[in-house]
Amino acid sequence: MLKPLLNFLPQGQQGHALLPWVIGVMIYLTALALFTGVSIHSGLNKWSAGLNARISVQITAANADERGEETANALYVLNKTPGIKNATLIADQDVMALITPWLGDIQDISGLPIPSLIDVELENANSLDIEALKVRLKNVAPHARLDDHQGWMGEVLILATTLRTIAMLLMAMVMLCTIAIVVFGCRAGLATHKKGIKLMHLMGAEDKVIAREFDRSYLIYGLKGSVGGTALAVITLFALARLMENVGEGLLTNISPDQNLVLALMVLPVFGTLLTLWTARITVRRALKVLV
Repeated sequence: MLKPLLNFLPQGQQGHALLPWVIGVMIYLTALALFTGVSIHSGLNKWSAGLNARISVQITAANADERGEETANALYVLNKTPGIKNATLIADQDVMALITPWLGDIQDISGLPIPSLIDVELENANSLDIEALKVRLKNVAPHARLDDHQGWMGEVLILATTLRTIAMLLMAMVMLCTIAIVVFGCRAGLATHKKGIKLMHLMGAEDKVIAREFDRSYLIYGLKGSVGGTALAVITLFALARLMENVGEGLLTNISPDQNLVLALMVLPVFGTLLTLWTARITVRRALKVLV
């Protein structure tokens, strides 16, 4: 007897037909924010781990003979220092490849005072007393300059932490907007059919019977929107990952999607669907108590 009356709750409304699309957009934005936050965190861990286990030493003497002698002395001290795995002199051509973006393509490097650059690999990030090593290097190579990357790396980490926090806040705001949209949709549907709901109450329909129809409808809305939004996000992130492969080694290649992000994206449709369902359930049940 109540089935014909239940058919309008809330099917057939144009406003509700747009709800899956709105939820899909929100889930898409959430996925992008999640990608930004998780990938920056994961990428920085990989990137900084490699830098923390390495230092570099420059020999900046202008005289070539003096620079060669100091370089040999520095290499000897470095390779004999406990905590250093190995120290390798970078070839002049490789050093020029590093500075070419700033100086331009220079064919003849014979007249340039190119500093000697030594790449030092540590046994682990905490295996060396940097200050003590600086003193020993100065004794045998006065023009030696040791760089442990901590200064500029600290600034990069601060920037990355800020970006990650913004991404998480954005994700939270998108979720709150999703909740607000579902609440508005539920209240609009209840207000539209206020007279019909009161009639159903008079005919003996319980709140849980009416609420069950809203649960079923919003479960479908949430499922459609969440799956569609996540699918579009996966396509977008896959395209970004392909673009990052062509960038080369560095921070961008380390923030490409990883296994943890893939698992999070698999859970996202379930989360979006349940968020829509529980928001609708709580909203409808509270509103029905007022309509009695």
